[in-house]
Order: sequence, then C-alpha cells, then structure tokens
Amino acid sequence: MKALLQPFYILSAVEVECGEGNRAVVVFFPFRLITEANQVKKNLIEELEAKLSRHVNFMAQRRILPKPRKTNKVAQQKRPYSRTLTSVHIAMLDDICYPGEIIDKRIRVRTDGKKAYFATLDAKHENDVAHKLQTFSAVYKKLTGKSVTFKFPQH
Repeated sequence: MKALLQPFYILSAVEVECGEGNRAVVVFFPFRLITEANQVKKNLIEELEAKLSRHVNFMAQRRILPKPRKTNKVAQQKRPYSRTLTSVHIAMLDDICYPGEIIDKRIRVRTDGKKAYFATLDAKHENDVAHKLQTFSAVYKKLTGKSVTFKFPQH
C-alpha cells in the first residue's frame, strides 16, 4: 500500500457536523490524482475510520468557473461543462457516496418552488453504506447548500 500512496497527497480536510453530536471528516485531494485515489480509496477510508472513529469521505477538489458575462470585451475560451456549478455538484454527490453507487437521481420541484433532491443507491452496497446515509446528506448539505435524501431501491 505504501507504493500506491507514494504519488497521492491531500490538499485539505474539513470536519462536518452530522447531527446528534456525530462528526465526519471530508478529505480533499487534487482532481488530477483521481485514478491513484480510486486505487487506494477503499483501504484508506477503512483505516482512517478505524483510527479516527468517525466517518471519512474522500473528494476530488474541483473548480467551478463563473458564467461568462455579456459585457466581457475580451474573447475567452468556452467554459467546459465539467467546470459548471451543476456538473461539479453532481460529481461531488458521486464522490460522497463512495463505496456505494448512485443508480438514480431525481429532483422534485414543490409548488412553493423549493427543490427536493433524491438519490437511489445500488442495493449491492447496502451493507457498506446503510449506516452512513445521514453522514452523506450532512456533508452534501454543508458543501453545496442542497439537501439530498438517500435511499435504497424497494424490492
């Protein structure tokens, strides 16, 4: 594992309050190291959770570029979709749910205009992540300001 961790490094870590006195740690790493992180993420999460006795999430640090303004006099490159707010928030949701996988995302718009986000996780990972659903919601709410409800499919 030491050889796999050699190119990997951490940018920052944030502690998030998850309700009822529970806390979670969110660890950020550079996006360009995402392939290296995917190789060691599961083992690293297990080791850190055992050592810190709290839930740990690993997330890639992504950049959000602002919308181009109409008053801009200098011609700029087109903003890539991967740098938009929507794309970054969707990617963060996928990162937060690791080792689970999201199989369905829905947005319900209520009559008062508020949006409710729902994510359905794959049932094959239910044993690994069922106890972390509240943590996932709290971390996503803290980082994006959007509240999301996680569930597993009905059999």
